[in-house]
Amino acid sequence: DDAAARRAALATYVEAYVSAAMRDAPAPFCAMLAYGAEMPRSPAPTRAAFAAGLDAYLDAFAGALGGADAPDARAQAIRAFSAMVGALVLARAAAAPDPALSDEILAAARTALVSAD
Repeated sequence: DDAAARRAALATYVEAYVSAAMRDAPAPFCAMLAYGAEMPRSPAPTRAAFAAGLDAYLDAFAGALGGADAPDARAQAIRAFSAMVGALVLARAAAAPDPALSDEILAAARTALVSAD
């Protein structure tokens, strides 16, 4: 059914995004991950462009999660993407000094995101 297909697609996306490969990439593949922390110090036009891109991404993610008819899809997209980005930020920070902690962060995030409703 459609809901099962959406859950499977989300699980596939989470597995690829919240992964050792993404963590270990020399430069993040995701602009939100790469530049998010820099936005408060960036010029206003840059911040505006970032916010517009994030808003558009969240709309698309919400559509993929539940479509336009799902009342909670946008909130679910915000929760999921925030958890994904946050997990990668923490895992990247811990990777060199404590690889086991980094792996634990990735695994916990993947489990929580894939099992979330």
